[in-house]
Amino acid sequence: RMWSFLATSAVAAAAAGSTAGSTGSPLACFVEYPSSSTVKNMCERQFDEFPTVADATECADRCLGEASCVMFAWSTTEPTCRLSATCKQPTNALSGFDGYFRNSTAGACAPDPPSPPPPGPGIDGNWTRVFLHDAAEQGAVCIDGSPGAFYIRTGINGTATDPTKWVIFMEGGGWASSLEGSVARAKTDLGSSKGYPEFPQHMEGMGLFDAPPFATHTVVYAKYCDGGSWTGALSNPPINVTVGTDPPFTLYFRGRGLFDGLFEELLTNRGLDKATELLYAGCSAGGLTTYVHADAVTATMKARAPQAKVVALADAMYSLNHDDFKKDGHWPAFMSWVYHTMDPTGASVNDACVTAMATKYGTPPGNRSEGWRCMFGSAVAPFIQTPLFVLNSKYDTWQAAQIIGAGDFPHCRDTIATCPAPLKQFWVDYANQMIHLLDQLPPRFGAYLHNCQSHCQTGPGMWTTDTVNGTHMGQAVATWYEAALQGKQGQVPRFVDRCDVNPCGGDICNGKPPSAL
Repeated sequence: RMWSFLATSAVAAAAAGSTAGSTGSPLACFVEYPSSSTVKNMCERQFDEFPTVADATECADRCLGEASCVMFAWSTTEPTCRLSATCKQPTNALSGFDGYFRNSTAGACAPDPPSPPPPGPGIDGNWTRVFLHDAAEQGAVCIDGSPGAFYIRTGINGTATDPTKWVIFMEGGGWASSLEGSVARAKTDLGSSKGYPEFPQHMEGMGLFDAPPFATHTVVYAKYCDGGSWTGALSNPPINVTVGTDPPFTLYFRGRGLFDGLFEELLTNRGLDKATELLYAGCSAGGLTTYVHADAVTATMKARAPQAKVVALADAMYSLNHDDFKKDGHWPAFMSWVYHTMDPTGASVNDACVTAMATKYGTPPGNRSEGWRCMFGSAVAPFIQTPLFVLNSKYDTWQAAQIIGAGDFPHCRDTIATCPAPLKQFWVDYANQMIHLLDQLPPRFGAYLHNCQSHCQTGPGMWTTDTVNGTHMGQAVATWYEAALQGKQGQVPRFVDRCDVNPCGGDICNGKPPSAL
């Protein structure tokens, strides 16, 4: 059975509540590179069901530049349907997935999933899809040239949401890291709006959206299609890629134009100008978006809706500019490529941070080339003036492969206790450095830093089950949020687990006490 079935049918399978070849256990998605690669194991993800096209592509994105790269998806407990593929034709690998994926074993796969249900709302609430056509006319587009988009919730359970209270949530999805990878990304929902459904079927942040005090807020879910955490300048010329793609492909890196177009649409046509409070938030790459753009949001709201109080929440990506266990330098180089390709003047990144980095590293006046160092949450945070809540795992599963270098040890990534001793200590030291930097942030910052191995915590699971210092994640955010609106966030303690590996005391992690981990 072709793996193209897996990729193209995943949305239908998820909607039907079934997973091909799975018994309900987590699935791993692992991209392996040849030992000579400088970006070895740069993508390793775990999914609770077979990955969607977008999720699979996020992993396969890394595969395109390596002719001998191998990609796997399998059940971690009962591998009855193990699937794998080799990138024999990288330039065509993501064209519908046909001829690319194949079943590598004789294990029996589940039958084809039932047909998808008729189109309709997949998530509770009155959600409307909006394309940023006005911005597109000005040149602000996704990587493939299609218009940006967002979903907006204006009602729930038959009741209108509060038009004065808003959440704007920036979707995650990694970053483009090469021109070849960007061509592949442009053929997915992370680089194109052409496949966005009328009604959203999945969203990060649903735990936050549906819980007090945000359950009645007007919510905007900004779709991520620029590949650079919304940093590409509107003035960036198109890039024509001719090597490795037939026919040639034109790329657009204009994320900051999309960012400005998003707020223009919301303020001019959707009622954001009437807001009295706004939570600006995001997860993963959207979390970095929150860090680098929080003060830009505050400035925009001050100019267009001065009555609004703006606070921010970054879910994940309080990352360090840090080499990995193997000291191969891939993580700093990764983010440097994003900055220098999409925003080489640093016009879209926190200006105070970019200026400070230029001074620190002795660049000539006006030279902003060191601004790439602001593409890390922990580096840019000290320069952010907007009250901001840091929500992060000390042992983040995405950072495990991308930053720590645990990709060679898949089980270690998800259970740090199983890591080889030197790697385990390296990761613990990294986590403690996160705490050290967090402790230096001024009182306008709140925090929930925990030991549960996870990534993107604003979903419905951990939000209501896990605790630090006896306080649930959602409760900690709600308490800080209400205080921050009054300028009293400094009176709320930070929720930081200062134990190594296992949670302190009787705190709950992934719904379990420490004794059950």
